[in-house]
Amino acid sequence: MTLTLEPTTAVPLRTDANGVIRVENSRVTLETLLHSWQQGSSPEEIVEAFPVLKLDDVYAVVAYILRHEDDMRTYLRDCKLEQGQALENIKAWFPNTDFRTRVLARAAAKGLR
Repeated sequence: MTLTLEPTTAVPLRTDANGVIRVENSRVTLETLLHSWQQGSSPEEIVEAFPVLKLDDVYAVVAYILRHEDDMRTYLRDCKLEQGQALENIKAWFPNTDFRTRVLARAAAKGLR
């Protein structure tokens, strides 16, 4: 019996217009899949949670994750830093302290607080 080996299959990941890495043609991010995998979800469970994904794509991404563990740690760290910066920007651009104070005062006046 002869087995014909395919050349290395491309990893089903793409970078969208905003620079976010997503799985194949879905909106599921690499970060989401990576967190699910780290939480102990199997590829089958990930597909159950995100039915838009194909099982073979999830296995391919998991294989990529396993081959690039250091890069994945760096990627997650960078994502966390970007999220923290985005949150700080939102707080600076849209301060809600006055709004919060007004809402709590109204709630207290109505006896809700």
